[in-house]
Amino acid sequence: MWTAVIAAPAQKMGEWLAVAFIGVMFLMVIVTGVFYFQIGSLWLQAFLARTHISLIQVVGMKLRRSPVKDIVRWKIMAAQAGVAISAKELEAAALQGADVERAVLAMIRAQETGQEMTWNDVIAEDTDQRLRDGS
Repeated sequence: MWTAVIAAPAQKMGEWLAVAFIGVMFLMVIVTGVFYFQIGSLWLQAFLARTHISLIQVVGMKLRRSPVKDIVRWKIMAAQAGVAISAKELEAAALQGADVERAVLAMIRAQETGQEMTWNDVIAEDTDQRLRDGS
C-alpha cells in the first residue's frame, strides 16, 4: 500500500521531466532554425557566389554587430568584378563609418580603367572627404 502512495508522486515527476525535456528540445530547434536563416543563408549566398567568407567569419561579424548582409553583398560585388578585397577589410571600413559601397564601386572603376589603387587609399580618401564635409 505504501508503495503505491510513494510511486504516484514519482510518476508525476517523471511526466513533468518529460514535458520539460520536450520543451527544451523544441526551443533548441527554434533557436537553431533562427540561427540558420539569419546566418546560414548569408554564408550560403557567399559560398554560392564563390567568395571566401567562412561560416565562422559570418558568425563573428554577427556577434560584433557588423552589417553582415551588406558586407556579404559588397564582397560578392567585388569578387564578381575581380577585385580582391577581404571580408575583414570590408568589415573594418564599415565599422569605421566609411561609405563602403562607394569605395567598392571606386575600386571596380579603378580596375576597369587600369588605375593602380589600393583599398587603403580609397578608404583614406573617403575618410578625408567625410572630415572635410564635417559628417
